[in-house]
Amino acid sequence: NYRTVKIPSDQEIPEFVKEVFPGFYKSLFTKAYEREQKKVAFLEYAWNMGGCDPCSADPLTREELKQAGVFWLDSNAFNSAFITRLHIRYARNTFPEDLNFQATSNQENFQGRYIINHPYREQMQCSQAKQYKQSVRQRQEQEAQNLATLTNWKIEDIRRRINWIELTSDSWWNPFRN
Repeated sequence: NYRTVKIPSDQEIPEFVKEVFPGFYKSLFTKAYEREQKKVAFLEYAWNMGGCDPCSADPLTREELKQAGVFWLDSNAFNSAFITRLHIRYARNTFPEDLNFQATSNQENFQGRYIINHPYREQMQCSQAKQYKQSVRQRQEQEAQNLATLTNWKIEDIRRRINWIELTSDSWWNPFRN
């Protein structure tokens, strides 16, 4: 009885977000929630419990499924349960009715994911070091832009928190230094 949309996903974001993930996700959700005029259910996860690739955690056990209310599956079929996690903020003016669920044939897998790259930071003495470092800097800037777009965080604040890769070599004698 309410529209469902996927949570924004599959974006490269800066390394520091790992340390502030709860705040990141709250900001991401709030921005998406407001963009959708506070009238949707967000799909965060949908997966067949028979297996996953990649798995963010082990599939639920039969006992965990039972605790979640999956009482109708027999012992031979519990691996075919399809779990869906929705994220909703209820408000009287945007969700005046309780959610009504219905069975569907949709078995599309989905999980909200965010990509954190860790650049190589050790001393490099190969001919490709300068090019690699420049490509990492470009990627780090794109990650900052992605984060700002996902959360409405100020780009200047994001840039201050990024551990930018150094473009110059730390050895004065390195023949490949900038």
